[in-house]
Amino acid sequence: LIKAQGEKVKGLKEAKGDAGAIQEEVAKLLDYKKKLTAIAPEHELAIVDKKKKKKSNEKRSVPSEQGPSKKELRMQERAKKAAEEEAKVKKAAVADADVYGDVPIVMSREMSCRSWTPIIKLDASRTGSTVWVRGRTHAIRGKGNLSFLVLRQATSTIQCVASASDEVPKGLVSYV
Repeated sequence: LIKAQGEKVKGLKEAKGDAGAIQEEVAKLLDYKKKLTAIAPEHELAIVDKKKKKKSNEKRSVPSEQGPSKKELRMQERAKKAAEEEAKVKKAAVADADVYGDVPIVMSREMSCRSWTPIIKLDASRTGSTVWVRGRTHAIRGKGNLSFLVLRQATSTIQCVASASDEVPKGLVSYV
């Protein structure tokens, strides 16, 4: 019955029949298919959701005896490496927090032999030299192996750069 109705619709379309008649016959065909689908959903002429059919075909194409495909193994390996790397980074961050952690507020209770330079007195003549400055943290930005700190002292600001090197561990730079 469904095949006969399908042939009838096909004949009307080939003969370029009346659009209303074609729609009427297509509606009958779909009605027959819906009834068949309700009775026997696995029948070859039953209406099938194409997405579900594609998924079921994919499941059938991979026999359960073979195990995961090369692509699945590669994806599992990548996920495993990513998890290991993430665990390694977390472990390093925890260790760095212990070494570089927050210190209590410095209130200048003790005298040190350091010579503090006021930020306002820093100029191009001190380029390349090491100076000690005090100030409040105005802004912090990190990019790769670099950290940028903007220190403020009254109305003066200065940008400091911390970069990973032999003397400065990467953990310290990332902590900043």
